[in-house]
Amino acid sequence: MSDIRVSVTGPAPFTVSVTGATGVSPVITNGQTFSVQLAGVGPTGPRGAVGQTGSQGVAGPVGATGAASTVIGPTGPPGAVSTVPGPTGASVVGATGPTGARGSDGAAGQSVTGPTGARGGDGAAGSAGPTGASVTGPTGARGSDGSVGATGATGARGNDGAVGPTGNVGAASTVTGPTGSTGAASTVTGPTGPAGSVGAASTVTGPTGAAGAASTVTGPTGAAGQSITGPQGAAASLVYASINNFPATGSSSALYLDESSSRLYQWESPVYVEVGTSGGGIATTSASDLTTGTLADARLSSNVATFTALNRFLNFPAAGIDIFPRGEVVLTSTVQTASQPFYSFFTPSVTVTVSAITIVTTNTAGSGLTLARMGLYTFDETTATLVARTANDTTLFNAANTSYTRSFDTTGGYPANYTLTAGTRYGVGVFSAGTSLPSYSLKTLHYATGNLTPRMAAVSTSASDLPTSITMGNSNTMIFARLT
Repeated sequence: MSDIRVSVTGPAPFTVSVTGATGVSPVITNGQTFSVQLAGVGPTGPRGAVGQTGSQGVAGPVGATGAASTVIGPTGPPGAVSTVPGPTGASVVGATGPTGARGSDGAAGQSVTGPTGARGGDGAAGSAGPTGASVTGPTGARGSDGSVGATGATGARGNDGAVGPTGNVGAASTVTGPTGSTGAASTVTGPTGPAGSVGAASTVTGPTGAAGAASTVTGPTGAAGQSITGPQGAAASLVYASINNFPATGSSSALYLDESSSRLYQWESPVYVEVGTSGGGIATTSASDLTTGTLADARLSSNVATFTALNRFLNFPAAGIDIFPRGEVVLTSTVQTASQPFYSFFTPSVTVTVSAITIVTTNTAGSGLTLARMGLYTFDETTATLVARTANDTTLFNAANTSYTRSFDTTGGYPANYTLTAGTRYGVGVFSAGTSLPSYSLKTLHYATGNLTPRMAAVSTSASDLPTSITMGNSNTMIFARLT
């Protein structure tokens, strides 16, 4: 006989039902532990073997869903939690007793779900669902390794290969091995070295003795001596070939003689001043000093850049000369008269060596030329003499509005370059012969004005080439030319 122990804490009454038991007489003690004994029920026997699973029966129809209960019982007040633990009885599975009558609902009971209705009949079969994706099952466990097979017989030894070339000697190692430990210090004293040289004399001054007491006796004052200025010695004279050879900075106690002019100068910073003059004798100057007054040639430095400054003002080339400023060229031009050379005369302001001539065509090009060349002449206002010329070139002047530069040609014994001397009169000549003659860049002169001395332009009589010497006629066209 086994006991079923139920521990109940709370106010009476309680109803306890035990189903499946016979002769059960529960004794209930309010607030006490009670026991119910089940008659005729022995201990649970061993579990029998599981029988075979029977075939699945036909599914019964699905019953209709019962209506949901609409009755909500009142919720009873929560009972107090028992603080007295009841004894734990042995776990005995007995028969289930009959269900006792349902107690009355307490006030404000919890929502109670009604019993499930009978299963309703099966609905119509639904349409076939989509084919599911193929699912690969998990990989099975790896089987155990088979036993190791027997080792085969050793094959015959192959022939020896040829001996390979000897490899290059590797680079020397750059790794320094570890340094050995330092040996023990020697305990043997070496021989004494020779005595050192005598040291330098000491530079330390000994302490100065205490100063004696100042004398309180004032000696008599001597008579004042007279100030006497001795005679000034003669200034040294320094002789130079030219004032241009004077030193950049002179001495105020010396006189400087310019042998080329037999003039004496004295240095009055920052310039040399001629002795016996007032404010003159500037040894060096610049182009800006030439805007007012006059200076003797001997007072000018050879470095005065008057020519360079003038060339820039006139837009002349850096190396060479234009025979007149390009700004004087007129827009109209004159076609060369058949077989008549044109000449333009000029005076260079600086000595310069040239080796080429440039002349510019305007709106008429030459064509079918049989001879074309340019030349340089000396001129004494009466006779022009050819001293240098370019080679005959029939491609000259065959395009309009084009500058043509040609070097001097040595054919005929003429020089490859020629030195123009400042202040000397020269002329440039141009000649072309052929079917159609070109027009040149030029300036137009008034006949009477152009023929005044010094002459500015001329034209010679008919010729077959640039003449070596000319007898000129009047011309009112001065052709532009550049010498470089």
